[in-house]
Amino acid sequence: MLAFTWCYVTAFLPIQKTYWQLDSPEIFIITRRFLFMLMLCIIFDNRDKTVDKIRGLRSLATDLSPGVLKALVYIIFATLFLSNFLFRDYGITLNQSLALQVSTVALLFVYFMPPKSVAIFFIIFLLTG
Repeated sequence: MLAFTWCYVTAFLPIQKTYWQLDSPEIFIITRRFLFMLMLCIIFDNRDKTVDKIRGLRSLATDLSPGVLKALVYIIFATLFLSNFLFRDYGITLNQSLALQVSTVALLFVYFMPPKSVAIFFIIFLLTG
């Protein structure tokens, strides 16, 4: 829900169009934002899953097995990574595409960092801008 809300507020609302008026580049950006935020939410949920289970909170990390969660992260990463090669079809410049690609790879790197690493907060600060 957080990923959807973040996507809605930061990508959809600024466009100031109804969903039916969106064109392909706008849908592309909104979808990428949602997937990026979903992967970021999974990272935080995975880090906090022990406490969430104790408190009875539900998230993808508590509801899915570690293997399924890892597969979901790989699918999201592959979708984000490969979608960048469509940038010309959606009016995105090469430099913008490279920036998106760097943030996508950095996000996967953060996923594999130890959960209690102090560096994770610095990297996430850089990722979210």
